[in-house]
Amino acid sequence: MRDRDQSSPPQSYPFTTEGLEWRARRIVIVGPAPPYRGGIAQFVDGLASRLHPLHQVSILSFCNQYPSLLFPGTTQKDNTRLTKCIPCRELLSSINPISWRNCGKWLAGERPDLVLINHWMPFFGPAYGAMVRAMKKRWSARVIFICHNVTPHEPSRLDQLLTRYALSTSDAFLVMSDEVKRDVIRFRPHARVQISPLPLNDSFSPAPPCHEARKSFGLSAEARVLLFFGLIRSYKGLDVLLRALALLREEFPVHLLISGEFYQTPSIYLNMISSLGLSKLVQVHAGFVPPHDVGRFFAAADVVVLPYKTATQSGVSKMAYHFDRPIIVSDVGGLPNEIEPDHTGVLARPNDPRSLAHAIRIFYSLTKTVNFVENVRSFKRRYDWSHFVSALGKLDNEDPVSTSPILPAQAHISPSVGPWS
Repeated sequence: MRDRDQSSPPQSYPFTTEGLEWRARRIVIVGPAPPYRGGIAQFVDGLASRLHPLHQVSILSFCNQYPSLLFPGTTQKDNTRLTKCIPCRELLSSINPISWRNCGKWLAGERPDLVLINHWMPFFGPAYGAMVRAMKKRWSARVIFICHNVTPHEPSRLDQLLTRYALSTSDAFLVMSDEVKRDVIRFRPHARVQISPLPLNDSFSPAPPCHEARKSFGLSAEARVLLFFGLIRSYKGLDVLLRALALLREEFPVHLLISGEFYQTPSIYLNMISSLGLSKLVQVHAGFVPPHDVGRFFAAADVVVLPYKTATQSGVSKMAYHFDRPIIVSDVGGLPNEIEPDHTGVLARPNDPRSLAHAIRIFYSLTKTVNFVENVRSFKRRYDWSHFVSALGKLDNEDPVSTSPILPAQAHISPSVGPWS
C-alpha cells in the first residue's frame, strides 16, 4: 500500500456551468492513477485535477492492477509521473478479495457524497462489485460508473457475468459514445446514462517543430508520413494499414511510423513489413513512449491513422487532436463521430486495405486546399474538459442516491464489442 497525500484538502465551493450549480461534494475517484501508465490513468489524473478546485477530491488507486501473467507489456508503471496535489491511496488489488472488502470499508470511512468508478473491462468486475457492496452496507454514497468501455476487445463468455456484477451496483453512468451507452442499456435497461466524449489528453510535453521531429527519425521535410500510435493488438488493424501501404508503394510511396507496445508476437508484423517490401518505408519503435517524447511522433506525422476493426471511441484520436494532427479512421463504432469528414480527417471502410489506401490518397489530395491543422484546432473544442465535468455534474444532480437494493448479477447478455485505445 502506498499513501500519497501531496496537499491539504482543497476548499470546496459551488461550481456553476451552463446553468448548472453543482453543490460542493466529497468525491472519491476509483481507478488507476500515475505512476500507473496508460490512457485510463492519465484520464483519472486529468479528471481529479479538474474537480480538485471545485470539490474535496481523493483517488483510490490500485496496489496491484494486473497480475504479471495477464499483462503482456513491459511494465505497468512510469515512476517519473505522479498524481499532483491530490490525495491518492493505493489500496485496491484486482485479484485479492480481502482488499475488495477492505476498500469498501475504507470508502465508507471516508464518507464521500460521490464515488466515481472508472470501468473499462470485465476483469475488474469482481473487485468493483464487491467493493461497492461492502461500502453500501455502511454508507450510502452515490455511485457513478464512468464507462470507457463495457465489453472487452476480445470477449469471453465469463465477461457478461463479471460486467453485470459490477454495473448492477451503480446509481448512474457516464459514457463516452453511443456504442457504450447501448452496451450499458443491455445490462441495465432502465439506467440513468449521460454521454460526454472523452476529453483531450493534455498531459504531454510540448511537441517539437515538425522539421526537428522528422530529422530525429531520418525523414525529409517532403516525405509523406503517417503515424500508427498505441498498443499493437489484433483489433487495431495494423495489418490492414500495412497492406494498404503495399498497394501504394510503387506509385504513391508513404512512410509510416509505428509506435507502441506489442500485445501480439512482433514477428507477425515484422514479417509482413519485410514480405510486402515495406522495409524502407516503415519504422517500428516498439515499447512504451514516455510522455515527454510522445509529441515528437505526432509532430513528425502529416496524419494519424486509426485502421481499427472494431471500436467504441478512441484515446489516440484525442492525442492527435491535442497535437493538432488530423486523423484517418475506420468507419466503425463511434470513430466516424470523431471527425468532420474531409475537414479534420478522412473515413475508410474497416478491414479493407484498398479503401484505406484510397483514403490516404484522398487525404493528401485534400491538403492542397484544406487547412487540416486550423480545422482541427476549431473542431477539438468539443472535447474540452469543461463539457465532461458539466455532464458529470448534471448526472450527479439528477436525483438523490438510490436506496433500492443492488440488482442481482445475471448472465445471458450479448453486448457489442469495442476498444478503449
